[in-house]
Amino acid sequence: MSLGRDAVVNLRTCYKHIPALWTAKAAEVSSIAMFLIHERALGQASEFAPYMKTIPPNPITAITFTDEQMKLMQEQSQGAEK
Repeated sequence: MSLGRDAVVNLRTCYKHIPALWTAKAAEVSSIAMFLIHERALGQASEFAPYMKTIPPNPITAITFTDEQMKLMQEQSQGAEK
């Protein structure tokens, strides 16, 4: 699948689709998260529906890591720096 320029999600995209984010001066990460939640809630009605389907339902991110996993990641990154 190729993505056009209209598929780029940035602050401009967020503010265009959810103007209240601009008014609230929401942080970039919060704005993008709210945009993704909003578009997922729209389902097939979202112009981003084809792209939203590519996002896993439970993405793996550092926020979901256990303490043990975080410690392992830190140890590995420190080892790579040596």
